[in-house]
Amino acid sequence: MATVVLGRPAGPQIEIATLGARLASVSLPGASPTDERIELTLRQPPGPVTDPRFRFMGTTVGRNANRIEGARFVLDGTEYRLAANEGPTQLHGGPGGFHACEWSVVGVPTTDRVELELVSPDGDQGFPGRVHASVTYSLEVDPTGEVVIDLRFAATTDAPTIVNLTNHAYWNLSGGTDPTVAGHRLALGFDSVIVTDAAGIPTPENPVAVAAAGLAVDPDRPLADRFEIGGIDHCFVHANVSPGAASVALEHPASGRTLRLTTDQPGVQVYTGDHFDPPHAAIAFEAQCWPNSPNRLDFPSSVLRPGSTYRHHTTYTLTPK
Repeated sequence: MATVVLGRPAGPQIEIATLGARLASVSLPGASPTDERIELTLRQPPGPVTDPRFRFMGTTVGRNANRIEGARFVLDGTEYRLAANEGPTQLHGGPGGFHACEWSVVGVPTTDRVELELVSPDGDQGFPGRVHASVTYSLEVDPTGEVVIDLRFAATTDAPTIVNLTNHAYWNLSGGTDPTVAGHRLALGFDSVIVTDAAGIPTPENPVAVAAAGLAVDPDRPLADRFEIGGIDHCFVHANVSPGAASVALEHPASGRTLRLTTDQPGVQVYTGDHFDPPHAAIAFEAQCWPNSPNRLDFPSSVLRPGSTYRHHTTYTLTPK
């Protein structure tokens, strides 16, 4: 595994690891040159990742983000059996998905851009077709100090297949001063949500209005209020299913830091890190197609065919204080 650091030592930096094409770190400089850098994302522990709580942390997830029911789907009349890794379900591409693969750096990285690529062979984790995937990370700091982290995913295939990529960074804007995100505030720019059963599989009536599903979040109240009635692990969507400018805004009032996510994907899985110790140590925003879309013809399609290119553009805009 190799790492690439974008940005300058005296300014905001992001660290990209080739294992899983991972956003390993997003950090700001300390108050003085001798102070430790302020980490805004959770880091994977060093060494092999065996703890399931950390296996996807910061990684590029694929071939298919989220869950596929029964670890199987039918495409063009052929059934494909996938590698299951959550009981009978496949989660985030399977046990040997893109998060577990060593990606290659393309060309020579600069101080503000790096591209990584991966070739996934036909039959990888049960998926058909040979897929060539790439992700490009870019870092820009404007004169006001606002930081833009730009992610661009692409993929091509030589046979019809499923492609639905995302980044799985976990954010805590306190920089280590708060052990959880309970004091953060969250605003979600969506009108609907995908309701799931106990196994995380969408139920038939989806999508459902956010308020009707009991998943509304008050942007003027701390997330602690939400946690009192349960955390969140749901895909928020627009009812008209048309991709475009779906956004999330996260604020840490104590520090004044804010994070905004904008994406061209039709949904964003919001996960409040209920499995961490302590619970809610950080929050993930996974821009993606809807869960179990390979088995739901009524959902936006995640099918990629030869001659077409999968593209996904997500930006994280950070306002440091």
